[in-house]
Amino acid sequence: MLRPADVAHLRKLALFAPMSDAAAERLLAAGLAHHFAAGSILFRQDELPEFLHIALDGRVALKVAAFGRGGLITEFYPAGEPVLLPAHLLDLPFTQLGQLLDDSRVVLLPMPAFRQLVREDIKLSTAVVEAISGLAFRLDAKVKQLKTLNGPQRLAQFILETAAGATSHAVVTLPYERRLLATQLGMAPETISRAFRYLRDVGVEGHGREIVVSSIDALRAFVESGLLS
Repeated sequence: MLRPADVAHLRKLALFAPMSDAAAERLLAAGLAHHFAAGSILFRQDELPEFLHIALDGRVALKVAAFGRGGLITEFYPAGEPVLLPAHLLDLPFTQLGQLLDDSRVVLLPMPAFRQLVREDIKLSTAVVEAISGLAFRLDAKVKQLKTLNGPQRLAQFILETAAGATSHAVVTLPYERRLLATQLGMAPETISRAFRYLRDVGVEGHGREIVVSSIDALRAFVESGLLS
């Protein structure tokens, strides 16, 4: 069952914050929440969605199961972000497997109740459109990067996004370990090590997840040289 803390957490998320109290009560009364260990599979490729999954304090990785023993990670969802929302709304089979990267409490909202409220509650339906638009924009940006930037430039762009707001130099902490970052950027694990070594020439140093950028401008110029070439 959902605890009061779970409900309060959900009501702070962009998808549910605009809902009326009555609509939220209807939806959340039907919800469940469980604690899952890191590595737990939330849904499998080709299954039809039964629940909308929202990890409250952990990340979810999407994997194409057919690629190798561990599968190919194609995307990460941070804590609080509904996973594969379009498949849920269209009632289409999942194209990928969803797996938790961290121990997390996960809210499961039954799809019949969720779809019904999306049809009835204009504030919720607007929030859903905005969420799906954000996903489409993120996918468009990823395709653009894969088409226009080489590996070191994609890594540089990711570091710039992580250091958003910095104007001259920055110390940033990567949100996950380098082997997972490699899959996020469409690179092999051994390739990302070479990319980090390459970025030393533009003032990027670091060990593990902590990265020091000596010049934001130089790193941005390095990325733009790929976009303009």
